Amino acid sequence: MYWIPDTLATESTHWWQETYEHYHEELQEKLKAYLARATENKEGCLELGRSSYPAQVQWRAHKLRVYQLVAWGSVGEIPIKRRVVRHLCNNRACINPDHLKIGSQAENLADQRAQRALKAMQCRTHPE
Repeated sequence: MYWIPDTLATESTHWWQETYEHYHEELQEKLKAYLARATENKEGCLELGRSSYPAQVQWRAHKLRVYQLVAWGSVGEIPIKRRVVRHLCNNRACINPDHLKIGSQAENLADQRAQRALKAMQCRTHPE
């Protein structure tokens, strides 16, 4: 299926390879079920859990956050070292696939800095 160099592989990498090869249909059903359970907010986020404590799932002896399952499962990409799920909406409770993007930790940190700068600018231009 996918060949991943040993230098980039992790325990999670092998779990995802096996999931895509043997549990693809079950994965798609899980994604649909989680998306159906989520609550949509005014920004279009599909929330499950809280931003401070995103919903988690235990599946096939592997614990992960639901947003990770949705992001990696939706794109069909296998996680490798130094790749993370970025929340473009800056809401860790969000599982909307349109708000999630795979990227580097550096990109994720840049997203967070940009979001903080935007909030600071909005506070200065719109005092309460």
